[in-house]
Amino acid sequence: ILEALDGILGRNDLSLMAIQMKLLDDYDRAITELDNLIDEQLAEQANLLHRLQDIPGISKKTAQIVIAEVGPDVSPFVDAHHLASWAGLCPGNYESAGKKHGSATLHGNGYLKSALVTAAMGAKITKKSGLKDYFWRLSSRMDKQKAIIALAHKILRIIYSLIQDGTTYREYKKDQRKAITLAANN
Repeated sequence: ILEALDGILGRNDLSLMAIQMKLLDDYDRAITELDNLIDEQLAEQANLLHRLQDIPGISKKTAQIVIAEVGPDVSPFVDAHHLASWAGLCPGNYESAGKKHGSATLHGNGYLKSALVTAAMGAKITKKSGLKDYFWRLSSRMDKQKAIIALAHKILRIIYSLIQDGTTYREYKKDQRKAITLAANN
């Protein structure tokens, strides 16, 4: 910033810059204090926080938002679809006289919805990820924004099962999926 200020500055300009820099330092200190407070409150949920971060696209901040909004227990929700509906990630269903009209998603929980959409945008660019493949399969037959919402919906369903079962996220290769399916059928 200082190198960009090539020229003459008056007394008022210098005073205003000093005030702005002091405000910036105060904001940085406040953000650091809030981050420490969040880390302190989530210390007992550290295992869940790390398991959520194993999902492609989920950062530490997104995992913190998920734990804050959903909680470490998903028992208030009957199933993953009820959680997705509460979050506002289910597509609307507007049909009249047998004709399907354009539909929009529900409003839902704005914090959780925006965090999961951001996670979906990160997951769609993750290399060697089944979620990336899922996004591109959907985007070949629908609008990319709708595919992002569908991917966020899928991530939330994965989160539901991780919290409910206490498991971790694992990517399966196609051969492993076939072997699991055959073993389940036998």
